Amino acid sequence: MSSLPNRKYYFTTESDEEEGSIKESPYIVGVCGGSGSGKTSVCREIIKKLPNKRVSLLSQDWFYKTLTEKDLENVGEYDWDKPDALDLDLLSKTLEKIKEGSAVTCPKYDFCNNKPSTTEFATVEGDVILFEGIHIFNTPELRDLIDIKVFVDVDDDIRLGRRILRDTKERGRTVESIINQYFKFVKPGFDNYVVPVRKYADIILLRGSSNKVAIELLVQQIKNEIECRNKNEFNNFKNKYFVEKFTGPKIEKIFN
Repeated sequence: MSSLPNRKYYFTTESDEEEGSIKESPYIVGVCGGSGSGKTSVCREIIKKLPNKRVSLLSQDWFYKTLTEKDLENVGEYDWDKPDALDLDLLSKTLEKIKEGSAVTCPKYDFCNNKPSTTEFATVEGDVILFEGIHIFNTPELRDLIDIKVFVDVDDDIRLGRRILRDTKERGRTVESIINQYFKFVKPGFDNYVVPVRKYADIILLRGSSNKVAIELLVQQIKNEIECRNKNEFNNFKNKYFVEKFTGPKIEKIFN
């Protein structure tokens, strides 16, 4: 089992397991797309349609690097839209731990102070993990850990409008600074790093969360996968604890 590198305010927890038991690997749904495409909204719609399932959200945004003093001196010129702005190695190792069946608790990112939060944390565990971010398809290590890859495709003007609404409300930025950042960093970053990985998607989700038909089909695929895994888990349980130890019509009647 891999170990996570040291990072302040970062830790993992293991679920209590019976000795000798096997942890179930969750079904990981990767939701990629440009900034403001509505990736989080798509994830929320999926969660609403899986009320009886254990579903968690893992956001790439929690893995931005802490800015250095030099970066902070001119934070308006910092390029948040390049892959190097993220700790992709830590992100890969975290997703690997989750894939192994571990519960992982990590800090959210404080965009007002440009560092991992010391007060807001999220624990990621469950049968389904919704993994969202603009660069989650950028490395083979991340792609190989994702079971189904979804690309949210939305017009550029809509994405810009959403960024303006979000960043003025949640991050205390001015409209002018948001527009300047968009044309200097966000749009080039999208063209250079996000569009090229669109080809890795299994599903192209046009119009984002407003595409109810496509989301319903995606949710059905997730339900089918969980049902199949549960059936396999039951059969493994049956074989391990009963078929190998007992014979006779009584056991056959119970399971057939």
